[in-house]
Amino acid sequence: MEKRPKSIVKRILEESYLRVALDEFLRESLERAGYSKLQLIRAPIRDRLVLSVERPSIVIGKHGKNALRLSRILEERFKLNSPRIETVELDKPYLVASIAANRIARMIERGYKPRRAASLVLRRIMDDGALGVEIRIKGKISGERARRLVIREGVMLKSGQPALELVDEGVAEAMLKQGVIGVKVKILRPTRLPDEYEIDHEKAKSLYDQTISREQPVEGG
Repeated sequence: MEKRPKSIVKRILEESYLRVALDEFLRESLERAGYSKLQLIRAPIRDRLVLSVERPSIVIGKHGKNALRLSRILEERFKLNSPRIETVELDKPYLVASIAANRIARMIERGYKPRRAASLVLRRIMDDGALGVEIRIKGKISGERARRLVIREGVMLKSGQPALELVDEGVAEAMLKQGVIGVKVKILRPTRLPDEYEIDHEKAKSLYDQTISREQPVEGG
């Protein structure tokens, strides 16, 4: 019996699921490289994966061995078509919320106090140009009872379409003897906010002069 071709909706859903699964796998596998995001480019001959990372050398490896190994894993696990790995180095990795959250989690695992770790990373984020930062840490921060620590600076959008488009979120976990400590970071990236505006003073003066000239009576008319 001849197989019926997949519907467009089913193909779109499968592709969306694949991209989410790929992103989760790469985020876990390339944590040391400072993985940020993936761009998957489909092609008839071979697929291209452009990875935005903090340390491309870790992804590529000596003589490209790491990239070749990763390519084989992706081909077998996700059925990609001879995937080719490419990397783009991040200019300001601290503006990526997932990287910032991982930084805090790893610092806590190395013995930093959660507030100290969060404050150091927050300062780096703001120095890189972020408009606002919110860091939440939850778990057995000190003592036996779970606590919540929240540190904020700058402006943070909470709702609406601007919040979805402009705020980057990332989570990470610190594994300690007393239990797991969760870290969540929100970053309002450097951009013009919806309620910001600029006045063109020259244009405003020109419009004002035109209005005044029209209102003045014409002599000898």
